Amino acid sequence: MTVAEIALKGVAIDPHGNPVALFRGSDNRGYTLRVGDTVYDARVLSIEPVHGAVVFRQQVDDPRRIKPYRDVTKRLNPVNEQEEKDEEQSDSVEGA
Repeated sequence: MTVAEIALKGVAIDPHGNPVALFRGSDNRGYTLRVGDTVYDARVLSIEPVHGAVVFRQQVDDPRRIKPYRDVTKRLNPVNEQEEKDEEQSDSVEGA
């Protein structure tokens, strides 16, 4: 599953005090991810339980980009679709 195919459903803290992200995959199954875990095309950089957000570093194979990656943020409560698109665009503009 790619980052685009998973949906953030919850953020929790385990008994050791480490943040855990709860996702639903494209197969409608539940998954837990921790910082450093990988999905098909990305790695979990950070989990912010207070803000309900998870940041992924997605590998991008685009020779025009300076950086071979982009950071993708998944949120529990998206502010709105336009701001999410603007956020993704700002990531791509930074790399240009």
